Amino acid sequence: MNVVDVARLQSKSKELRRDLIFDHICSELLQADLINQEDYQIIRVQSTESKKIDILIEILPTKGPETLDKFIGILERNYQWLAESLRNSDPQNISDNENENKCQNLEK
Repeated sequence: MNVVDVARLQSKSKELRRDLIFDHICSELLQADLINQEDYQIIRVQSTESKKIDILIEILPTKGPETLDKFIGILERNYQWLAESLRNSDPQNISDNENENKCQNLEK
């Protein structure tokens, strides 16, 4: 996954943690090789859904250049609003928002 795709994924982490249920997509993630059995076990044992999604968000960037497109394809089946949100996230705005946040942190 390239830097822009990682930024897009991370920019939507709050929405993903709020709305996504790992058990609803885990078999599709396994079939698409976006996670392996070891990843599945690490995620599955997490105590909350948001922790499961946090771990998933950490793992996905390590899975190759087509990962975000595959992930969006999986989300389209049952989580269309999340798929659209990820697909339509503007990498330029992400960079601008990150720079704004860095500037705000420096001002504090």
